[in-house]
Amino acid sequence: LVGIGNETGRTVRGLVDLAVAACAAHVTAPHVLHLDVQLHQSVVSALEGSRAEGTLRRSRYEILPGGGWQSLQQLLAETVATHFVRRTRFDPLHEAATEQALFDALPRWLAGLREAEEFEASLESGGRSFTVTLERAALLEALELRDADLHRLVQAARPAGLAVELCVSATAAAVPGLLD
Repeated sequence: LVGIGNETGRTVRGLVDLAVAACAAHVTAPHVLHLDVQLHQSVVSALEGSRAEGTLRRSRYEILPGGGWQSLQQLLAETVATHFVRRTRFDPLHEAATEQALFDALPRWLAGLREAEEFEASLESGGRSFTVTLERAALLEALELRDADLHRLVQAARPAGLAVELCVSATAAAVPGLLD
């Protein structure tokens, strides 16, 4: 990677761990955990800081394979599709076009559920509009096991008996109910 960077005409002096870069300006505790939900996995990095030396380094990390945003999004899409089937008998996962429309609308619907306990979700198919009321509680219930996996991941990385500061990436913060 350094060689590729140097080929662009910019001098690259080294690489910095994502967790270190994300937490360097915000760390107030000597032991920090950084949680990041990536596309295919989630990662918790244990960081150790020294105020005297002015350094922050990653001491270890824990990975949850298959516990990334893609699997969370798939679970949410299936949950929403189940709501459509139960309430309207319309299955948005039955055709590629409506499945894509569901996935395209999912981020907007999740944002709406951050603001309110319920949100109206609509999809078009065959010249008809199908609408359901999405409930925040139902989506959180669907994500309960995944959130528990993320909590176990954080606990596995936590140094025993020490107070830690937990930093989360924007992607991790976007997981419904995780920060709660």
